[in-house]
Amino acid sequence: MYHADTQQGTLRTASRVIDTTRIHSVWVRRPSPYLGLSGAERQDRRFAAEQALWGTGCIIASLPEAHYMNHPWRNRAAESKPTQL
Repeated sequence: MYHADTQQGTLRTASRVIDTTRIHSVWVRRPSPYLGLSGAERQDRRFAAEQALWGTGCIIASLPEAHYMNHPWRNRAAESKPTQL
């Protein structure tokens, strides 16, 4: 859950829960993709994975007090040759 008006919330993974107000540094390096539900259609799994990537990425990119080793938007630019040029 994330509240944009106060820039606070929690990120939940399979192994931990993180209070976003306690994040001071961020290092994003090739995150594991969300695989979706195993019984879902391929197109639905791909859609869910893309939404999870953008949703989590936007939250991580918007943390107001965080120092970034590599900002998520810079990673996206680095993945695109036309953007680099």
